[in-house]
Amino acid sequence: MVITMRCFQSRFLLRPSDRVNALIKGVIARAQLLYGMTIYDVVVMSNHAHLYLCPRDHEQLEAFQRYIGSNLSKEIGTEISWEGGIFRGRYSAVPVTDEEKAQVERLAYLLAHGVKEGLVRRPQDWPGVSGVKQLMKGKMRIRGGKWIDRTGLYRARRAWEANQRSKNRRVHHAEPRKIDYTHSLDIVLSPIPCWQGFCGKQIRESILSLLESIQEKYAHLIAQVPDDWKKRILRRDPHPRPEKTKRSPKPLCHAATRQIRFEFWEQYHAWVSSYMQASERLRSGIREAIGEFPEGCHLPRLNAEVRRALEAPS
Repeated sequence: MVITMRCFQSRFLLRPSDRVNALIKGVIARAQLLYGMTIYDVVVMSNHAHLYLCPRDHEQLEAFQRYIGSNLSKEIGTEISWEGGIFRGRYSAVPVTDEEKAQVERLAYLLAHGVKEGLVRRPQDWPGVSGVKQLMKGKMRIRGGKWIDRTGLYRARRAWEANQRSKNRRVHHAEPRKIDYTHSLDIVLSPIPCWQGFCGKQIRESILSLLESIQEKYAHLIAQVPDDWKKRILRRDPHPRPEKTKRSPKPLCHAATRQIRFEFWEQYHAWVSSYMQASERLRSGIREAIGEFPEGCHLPRLNAEVRRALEAPS
């Protein structure tokens, strides 16, 4: 599954810098540690982010994304003086089929970021958060993440303030510092499902092959990259709204063949039809409809009258 999070009004609120990159890595690594998410690759551009991952179920995915969205908004917002959330609405989640070609194509798409936009000459040149450097070396950890334990820091400061106000204090403690509650965390990457049996050398060779194909495919854009490309990226003001952005419609799934895509469409429409039928029966006050909902969905919102009817003893 590929997750996409876009910044508010496509502003460059995730513009790369040493501090921003460390905070982004730290938040994603902390979320992975808390919820046990399997991550295949990560790429964070200036105005959007992609995560190629494999959630266990929809509850794990929601908790993982909720943590990332809220904490990135707090940490990055503080860093760039931005109030409110930095992301535009809900994240986008598009499944990837079990086909080997589909999985490899999605990974290649993420690796091509920066080059396909004409911003850098090589995928590994992108100064933001990306897993391409680690994957091309056969390493499965994105290091350099910094996670700040805000809860621990807050409690320590409250305890220190209470100690300072105490008239009969016998022990003088130093004021808690943020650096004492900053932890180094790594994002752990996993091979895509079709590469599960590959060793480090095979993964490295496969990634290098993909990078060569990217260089050939976007050679016309690479030739137009200016010499001061890095200054242009790092000095861009994150606050103004860009005049024009390029976006493509979100597909229902990422598939390699038309037949698999059509089968996915049929399964999806059958799932929606089952949900709508169960929802209609539940809204009519039929209790048995609760067990008719398809797996991986939420119950619909019910008005007060229907809720009272369902909660009433039978």
